[in-house]
Amino acid sequence: HTAPSPAPTDDAEKKELYQPLRITIDTSLLPPNTSPDNTAAIRRTVLLEKILPKAIAAWKSHLSVLPVIGNLTVGAGREYSICPRSVSHAETDVVIFLTVDGAQCDGTSSSSSRSRFPQGYPCELDQYDRPVAGILHYCLDDLTLTSPRSSSSSSLLSPSILTGTTQQLGHK
Repeated sequence: HTAPSPAPTDDAEKKELYQPLRITIDTSLLPPNTSPDNTAAIRRTVLLEKILPKAIAAWKSHLSVLPVIGNLTVGAGREYSICPRSVSHAETDVVIFLTVDGAQCDGTSSSSSRSRFPQGYPCELDQYDRPVAGILHYCLDDLTLTSPRSSSSSSLLSPSILTGTTQQLGHK
């Protein structure tokens, strides 16, 4: 990891050095969107374009940090990391690996129970035991959309899904 900036010495310096939390959603683990079911495509679009940006904006408006300088590198092969792969992202303080469907959703995983709410956990901590990477998992079939016919409508957002997403991002 690249170390955060040096600690500020007075209140004016603190306000200058602390910046809103920057969260990067890494979608490299998502399978290609090949579903013939239009509802699945709409759910995925709503997740990526509506739900996640609103949840990130909520955290960004409430949490400021000493930003990471340079790239944040996390992932498999690093000591104490249980992240699914190695990545390096510029201008970010936290990386969230997004996954959908799979064993957690079809009942074949013994390590997690199926839930209509997103599930998440940190997968890498920094030297101060703060999460710098996490995994956020959704079962797309369980995303309840209020109007699945139009993905452009903001009414598609289920308040409970948005709240659950915001809460799970906080666990990272």
